[in-house]
Amino acid sequence: MVQIVLRWLIQQRVAVIPKTWNFNHLKENIELFDFSLTGEKMAVIDSLDKGEFLNYKPHVALKNLPEKYKGWKGYDD
Repeated sequence: MVQIVLRWLIQQRVAVIPKTWNFNHLKENIELFDFSLTGEKMAVIDSLDKGEFLNYKPHVALKNLPEKYKGWKGYDD
């Protein structure tokens, strides 16, 4: 499952830096470049977006945010 998410990010041209001390997980992470997700599968994963943050509290993030970024849509409650 983690590899699918990482591959989805890579195909969206998002840089990922997975971290693991587990040899099997490291091997799986290296194998991310041995497959790709079809357009259909990418669309299915994209459709899961509910526009919500997980484990993220925007009001806490705003505490030390520079003034010029406080109107950014991603920080709305």
